[in-house]
Amino acid sequence: MMTKEEQDALNILEYWHKIEFFNSAELGDISNEKNGAIHYQGQDLFDKPDCLPWINRQYIRRAGEKYMPGEAYSFKVYLGLFLRAEIFEAGKQYLPDYEEMFPESKQKKQDEGLTCSVILHVDQYGNIELDKTEVSTAPWAIGKTQHKRLHELKIEAFDDQSQRLCEHFEEICTVADNIKEEHQFPKVLTTYELIEMTNFISEWAQFQPVLKKTVPGMIIELIPDKRNKSEYKPDIPDLTYLSLPDLSDLAKRIEDENVRTSEQTQANQANKAPKESVFSQPKISILNSFYIRDIEFIIGQLKKGKIDANSALATYLSHVPAREKDLLSKVGQKLIRQHLSLDMTPKGRWLGDDEHRMSLMQQFAINTLYQELDGQGVYSVNGPPGTGKTTMLRDIIANNLVERARVIAGFSSVKESVSEHRKIEIGDSYIEIPVLNPALTGYDMVVVSSNNTAVENITKELPQSKALGEEYQSAEYFKTAAQKLAAEHQYDSKGKKKPRLKALASDEDCWGLIAAAIGNQTNRNKVRERLFFRKPCEMDIQGGAEGYQTLFESINAQAKTIPDLKKAFHDAQQAFKQAESELEQCFSELGVLQKIHSKQGYLARSERKLANLEYRCLKLDVFMTRLQQKKQPLFDLLFPKFWKQRAILKKMTMRLDEFQKKKRLMMRKIETFKQELERDIVQAQSFCHKYRDAVFDDGEVDLEIAEIQRTAFGHCRELNQKRAALTDKTIALHQTWLVAAYKHFNLGNKSVVFYMHNALTNGIKKPEDSQVLWQWLFMFIPVVSLTFASVERQFSKFGQNQISWLFIDEAGQASPQQAVGALYRSKRAVVVGDPLQIEPVFTIPPEFVDGFARESLGEDEWKIWSPTKTSVQKLADRINRYGTEMISKGEWLGSPLRVHRRCDEPMFSISNKIAYNEKMFHGNENPEGKPHPVWGNSCWVDISGDVDGKHYVAEQGQSVARMIHLYYQQTRQLPDVYIISPFRKVAYRTREEIFDYLCGQGLKSAVVAKWLTGRTGTVHTFQGKEEKAVIFVLGVSEATKGSANWASGKPNILNVAVTRAKKQVYVVGSKQVWSGLNHFCVANELLSSGDEFMSHLQLTCEAEQELLFAES
Repeated sequence: MMTKEEQDALNILEYWHKIEFFNSAELGDISNEKNGAIHYQGQDLFDKPDCLPWINRQYIRRAGEKYMPGEAYSFKVYLGLFLRAEIFEAGKQYLPDYEEMFPESKQKKQDEGLTCSVILHVDQYGNIELDKTEVSTAPWAIGKTQHKRLHELKIEAFDDQSQRLCEHFEEICTVADNIKEEHQFPKVLTTYELIEMTNFISEWAQFQPVLKKTVPGMIIELIPDKRNKSEYKPDIPDLTYLSLPDLSDLAKRIEDENVRTSEQTQANQANKAPKESVFSQPKISILNSFYIRDIEFIIGQLKKGKIDANSALATYLSHVPAREKDLLSKVGQKLIRQHLSLDMTPKGRWLGDDEHRMSLMQQFAINTLYQELDGQGVYSVNGPPGTGKTTMLRDIIANNLVERARVIAGFSSVKESVSEHRKIEIGDSYIEIPVLNPALTGYDMVVVSSNNTAVENITKELPQSKALGEEYQSAEYFKTAAQKLAAEHQYDSKGKKKPRLKALASDEDCWGLIAAAIGNQTNRNKVRERLFFRKPCEMDIQGGAEGYQTLFESINAQAKTIPDLKKAFHDAQQAFKQAESELEQCFSELGVLQKIHSKQGYLARSERKLANLEYRCLKLDVFMTRLQQKKQPLFDLLFPKFWKQRAILKKMTMRLDEFQKKKRLMMRKIETFKQELERDIVQAQSFCHKYRDAVFDDGEVDLEIAEIQRTAFGHCRELNQKRAALTDKTIALHQTWLVAAYKHFNLGNKSVVFYMHNALTNGIKKPEDSQVLWQWLFMFIPVVSLTFASVERQFSKFGQNQISWLFIDEAGQASPQQAVGALYRSKRAVVVGDPLQIEPVFTIPPEFVDGFARESLGEDEWKIWSPTKTSVQKLADRINRYGTEMISKGEWLGSPLRVHRRCDEPMFSISNKIAYNEKMFHGNENPEGKPHPVWGNSCWVDISGDVDGKHYVAEQGQSVARMIHLYYQQTRQLPDVYIISPFRKVAYRTREEIFDYLCGQGLKSAVVAKWLTGRTGTVHTFQGKEEKAVIFVLGVSEATKGSANWASGKPNILNVAVTRAKKQVYVVGSKQVWSGLNHFCVANELLSSGDEFMSHLQLTCEAEQELLFAES
């Protein structure tokens, strides 16, 4: 029987599972013609039976200029197309009053673009690959909604009905192929089958579009053949002039075949001979949700009682634990001090600049998470922009490598690295593979996020030389392999030339194979091709790339430089142990100084107590003197007053004696303590000089001071050097050990390194066999990254708790259900983000999300778990014992980072005031910004106008274009700037305006287009990025002010926009509309007026016009 916590977790998972049915896959660029896809209207399929690109290859040209009939392509066929807005319309039918109750939801809906019901895969010869068919749950779920049958929204029902759909596709193809065979026509897919399939999709989904907008009847996407064309050239038949057989009666033939099949089925059942199908696999691929299958599986595991109650996932779904005192309170300061103790500091440190030290709360987070995640669980860290979230993760990565190196350093020989040999089934063969010693496992690290750019950036930056401090530029870890993995491989589209290996730019050069981006097929193929199979000798090598090597070559090259591997391994072990010993000595010496400072703090407190006692003695003595003066004469002894006065005097005398004794005792103790302290100081004299830049906690200093917050107690250049030296020896030990193991266990050809890519591409059948190679892969590449969307496929062979360390980045952007699969597979999770930056967008209609939440979880609980109200970060914060409610009032933020090091003023102060209750500190003593060389100081450029279309104000876009051109005029180059807007239409139209204006001024369109790439967009697309300057284009007029109310409803949008800028920010928008709104009023207060800048811009524009007039 389930516990209450298990039942609650089950309800949450079933709720998240249900809403995922309404997710949708946006088709992206191929929604527009000439972007790599061919669009067909429904009638085209009837009127032009030869219009398919694998039949009439001239149609390939319709996909775009670069698509040629002579090239090889595979194809994706998108059927049952409809607008994503249809799903949101269905939501309105379910809860008609929702937008009235929650007007802000309208702006957060991601309902633009096309989606589809089914994707068919067709190979380059025109043969349909039925087993790869992908089906969307969305149209099927909308059909249930329209027919008031939401109670049938079960994965089992979807699987049954989608199985029937796919089997019917198979029947269509079988009947059609029989007809083709009769006419001696190749068995390629034709429009006749596609028409029948489209008709049956409509019948299957029972969904009727309600929006009266035209959509294509079908889209075919062309996928270029990415194989090396110099080695392989497919022989593609040209069917252009081959007469198609008449398949117009296909529907009738299918009906006849169904009758015949039904009779045959009855006969087969009698003889127990079931029909074979390509869809005999248990589950159809779902194209619109990356999470529904994972959640379904985990629900099953929970029902069976197989979810560990202390696991990361169980913790994530659990009740709120007993919390520690608020970290920003006076009592919380005591807790912070305890966790900043030097003996809690991890030994490993990233090889960064020795002068750079972790801030107080960065080190608190690192120390605390290691304590909290000693076994398993979840720990959240709140990192506002520029507070060093990535820097913190780097230290954790370095320390995990150090911990693994301690195991390696303890081996008596390389032989101990392997516990056994196991025969593993790979393809059709059984290969004997050495299994790692279990002591070496448990240090693998995976970075995930909903933001593809965020995860790829982390694993792109870690291997780069610029990620290391100047002192550690000599560090190497299979450097040549890292360089090859990072280098661009250019392939000749015609296959006549060798692929080209391009040299890395100097600022992109790599030091080590520390991390790799995986997950999607493109990234996996890059790792496979670049690291394992594409040898440089087979390529045209650009100057500077001559030393780049595959992993095999890099290992062998290392081996050749080491004459005695056994000795080299032993020496590397000793070097590691020596570095660890020196670090422990450093900690010990710092501990001595910390004790001295603690004693000094104790002495100061004791002296204050003594002074207080002396004051009380003096006060009592004065009181007694006055009492003596007023003492009653002896002849009054018969009166009670006499005796009362004498009693008081006696009592006061006794008390004064007691105080005097205490004072004398305390003075002796203080004197003795002082002498001991002075001896300690004399003995530690050399330490004082050695660690002169360290700041120690005397237990007295107020932690709410910027200078104190900037540096962790006890951390200094010398400690940084010793910790980094240990990490440096760790990396050297790993590399030497791997080379020695490679040779000793023959890990190269037909062994571990040769087959590692099979684990990466899920090419190994048994999960336990796959784990063996994954463990080796993590020895060579300690960190991998991917998006949540790729977790289920990439780690399909991973069970519960089999990822040792999971780092979730930009967790404030992730919907809570996205993390379920990753957390299930992980032992420990460090969740990093900021709920006060961009929130998750609505890819599922909020009416369903909130409506189902109320039904499933009740009025008291639904807001905690609804993706419209929460995120991965918020749920992780909820279960963190360490946090504060003083930054975001009323909201518990786990383990906050508080020192900002990215933005100058006024961006820092705007962000601090609107989002963080002025609880942040700047990393610099003087953060005042400098004027931009062309645009001057940060300012608000006040421009009003009417909207053109939705939100866009043409005058604002024109002003931005002129700003860009002004910079170009004065510098002859385009600026380092982001152009950001709260609204998609404003960002898009501003981009168009800049492009047209600059091209009109004589700049080449290709140059402008390249510069604009990645520089314009909505606020949502820029989280995690930074640039020197930002132009924030607001749009909106007085008549459309409702949209501005949404953008200003929370601080998130303005917060993210201004904190992308390191040096200057320029707000372009109407002050009349925006400056009085929440949060934007603060920006108006702190930004200077842009009137002077606008006058200068206007004069420049007039001068341009005069020049053009004169030239004409």
